[in-house]
Amino acid sequence: MSKNAIEEALARRECDIFNIKHTIFLYDLTNTYFEGSALNNEIAQRGHSKEKRFDCPLVSCGMILNQDGFIVKHQSFAGNIGEAKTLKEQIQSLEEDYKGSLIVIDSGIASAENLQMIKDMGFDYITVAKRPSRLAYEEQFADLDKFRKIQGREDKSDVLINAFEKDDEKLIACISSQREKKEKAILSLAEERLLKDLQGLCGSIDKGTLKVQEKINRRIGRLLERHSRVARYYEIAYNKDKNALEYSRKQEYEHASMLCGGYVLRCSRKDMADADIWRIYIMLTKVESGFRALKSDLGLRPIYHQKASRTSDHIFISILAYHLLHWIEYKLQTEGMNISWRALKRLLQTHGYATILADAEQGVCRIRKAGRAEPKQQEIYEKLGIELNSLPTIKSFTAKQ
Repeated sequence: MSKNAIEEALARRECDIFNIKHTIFLYDLTNTYFEGSALNNEIAQRGHSKEKRFDCPLVSCGMILNQDGFIVKHQSFAGNIGEAKTLKEQIQSLEEDYKGSLIVIDSGIASAENLQMIKDMGFDYITVAKRPSRLAYEEQFADLDKFRKIQGREDKSDVLINAFEKDDEKLIACISSQREKKEKAILSLAEERLLKDLQGLCGSIDKGTLKVQEKINRRIGRLLERHSRVARYYEIAYNKDKNALEYSRKQEYEHASMLCGGYVLRCSRKDMADADIWRIYIMLTKVESGFRALKSDLGLRPIYHQKASRTSDHIFISILAYHLLHWIEYKLQTEGMNISWRALKRLLQTHGYATILADAEQGVCRIRKAGRAEPKQQEIYEKLGIELNSLPTIKSFTAKQ
């Protein structure tokens, strides 16, 4: 049986067990690194590492999950592939059975060509606009009276939304207080680092250790590249007549600071409720959670294989393990127990098998059986339908020499 056939059979079985309807698909891409040079592995390529392992060749993995977090499809790609280029083949694999479904993707994949392709194939989409485009919607963000709080989030940070239409899309301007704090902290830290490097460059010019204008301009260029997040909000130039570096903050910085915490969702379906669009987009966190589990708990990283086929097999085995991991988490959720895999492992790690040794005249008798579960462990087993009394007891006898 091929990998695709196994994956399709698993998806059907999960739908049958949990009565899942495939109406929403979440797609995202991640990558992981190889240990070693992997010179004979054609999919081991240098690229942008999401784990900051720029010293290693990479392999990418795209995953399609349904709205309940179960993997429907996956595919391995070369480590240097652009995110937007991976979507077409994945969507084509869904085209026959799931037309009319909703595809949820992040901004790195949502190129204009991909969004048009999704519509041409008979699907709808929800995505988020790229960060710089927030400035284009400054007017919508400025009118706070039109924003309303999403209901059902009393115990979580506030999220305000304001819906409007543009061309053939419904757009949702969102403001998150938690995201605002995070983005302002990142922007402030980035500015602090830029200013520190600018002061260092000023010191080199003042001391005379850096005199040639061409070299100074190269240093400025490297600073702009290194601090690209915040450097675009600064005017930086070398004044040859004054032999001084001059820099000042642009007005756009204040606009960017004001829009921290804001983002714009794009949806091809104008009939959907505003809050539903936001809630469906937030489902992408399930894909990120899946990537974390694959890398941290299921042995996806690092990869040591020197052949592309073995690399793909390694990823596939991790994907199969994730099916089991998520089945356990989802089964417990349906039974009213929201618990992560890591927390589950911590609770169950103290329960195991014990070996009882009994000496006899003829030899040694060994009885290996499950220990007694604590109340919380017992609750977990019951929700998973595991009968502790049915766990096997292993008996063996070793005769004396």
